[in-house]
Amino acid sequence: MKRNVFNFMAMFFVAVLTLGFTSCGDDDDDDSNGSGGQWGNVPAEVLQNLQGTWDFYSGTGTSMGYTANLSRADVEEIGRQMNFSFWDLTMTFTSSTVNGARYSVQGDKLIIEGAEAIEGFDIRIKSLTESTLVLHESFSLNGTTFSCDLTYKKR
Repeated sequence: MKRNVFNFMAMFFVAVLTLGFTSCGDDDDDDSNGSGGQWGNVPAEVLQNLQGTWDFYSGTGTSMGYTANLSRADVEEIGRQMNFSFWDLTMTFTSSTVNGARYSVQGDKLIIEGAEAIEGFDIRIKSLTESTLVLHESFSLNGTTFSCDLTYKKR
């Protein structure tokens, strides 16, 4: 039973890391250089700490009363077994994009272009320092709520 729970939670992490940052480029010419516009309204103090390259370190996921902890090595092993690479194991933030997708920050909410395609998907900045970023992600699927905290370390 414990192995089944681990497998379920591992698949949950795969879903979060895959769905959370699914993005689609577009040809809009709106202002995305950090000076305003839909995708450029990141507060200066957040932008300063957020810019740079972040590596996924660990995560804690909860669903249906179960909690699982996975390290980067665990997630990479799952990816190898599934012949799948994750878009967001390493994230590089510039003033207007993360791994090529535009983003904005509204309060503690991190909005990444394309993630809005998943109804009810929510990414929050739980904490941000010069060296550590913790994102809280949640969504509901068929009445089941999934949530996780993903910890990233800055290079």
